[in-house]
Amino acid sequence: MPFGWGEPLLRRNLIEKLKNLFSLNQVITNGTIPLPLWKDVRFLCSVDGTKDYHEAQRGKNTYDKIKANINRKDLDVHLFCVVTKINEKCLEEFVEEWSKTSVKSVGFGFYTPIKGKNNEELWLNFKQRDKVIKRIKILKQKYPQFIHSSDAILDSFMSDKCQQT
Repeated sequence: MPFGWGEPLLRRNLIEKLKNLFSLNQVITNGTIPLPLWKDVRFLCSVDGTKDYHEAQRGKNTYDKIKANINRKDLDVHLFCVVTKINEKCLEEFVEEWSKTSVKSVGFGFYTPIKGKNNEELWLNFKQRDKVIKRIKILKQKYPQFIHSSDAILDSFMSDKCQQT
């Protein structure tokens, strides 16, 4: 059962009760709250690049706190990075840095514009996104056990396929 809805660790007692009802559980968190010692839960933490890029999007003094909270060998912790026009510059450094921690893997998605919002500064156009996907696939060759975005998923983001997905 995926537990998300905002920051789910603010409702830790509710997850504690509900997680026993399901065989697989995943908590999707921003990582700013210390993770409980739940061996039967996979934690998926949102990190938006290296320290400078992450903090530009998520706020000052968050990155080191997150890293301290999630860099734990005793838990099943994974990262998810939403790639934007801003943070795509740091992907290689980001993967290299986190691959040296106890975090198990990283997956990638791409920022999608929201209708009616002025968010062009975040959105990679299709040509830019295709180039980033190719870079991620090269990174997968270097870090095959760490990057968990499959080639099929990455291919579905390519400009010639994404409008069908």
